[in-house]
Amino acid sequence: GNGSTLRGMGEALCRDNLKIRLFGFDPAAAPNAYQIKYGKIPGHTPHVHQLFGVGVWGIEFPHLIYAVQELLDDVMIIEDEQWRQAQRELREIGYDVGNTSAAAYSLARDFCRRHNNQRVLIVFYDAADHY
Repeated sequence: GNGSTLRGMGEALCRDNLKIRLFGFDPAAAPNAYQIKYGKIPGHTPHVHQLFGVGVWGIEFPHLIYAVQELLDDVMIIEDEQWRQAQRELREIGYDVGNTSAAAYSLARDFCRRHNNQRVLIVFYDAADHY
């Protein structure tokens, strides 16, 4: 998206909890936010992907740039098969979430496994019927 939700929620969460850490993600095919945060990936050419609303190329959104540079602690990259597998798992237990929500879930689950089950808030902001 244009970063307004990330910026608004991020600023509010950071204001109310100084220990909070914010993470974003991008599809491997189009790591736009990742490159805002860490710089261009040499030789990378963006490709079409199915995580609509992330990885927008050629359009500069001031809220997104600010949020990525000032609020996010990290931007993670997700491969298509990672979020597709998570989406299948969620559907099996009754959550019919969209692609970007499945990606957020997959990365949060992996983060918890690596960090001793830290508390994580995930926003499921898209239902499967939007795709």
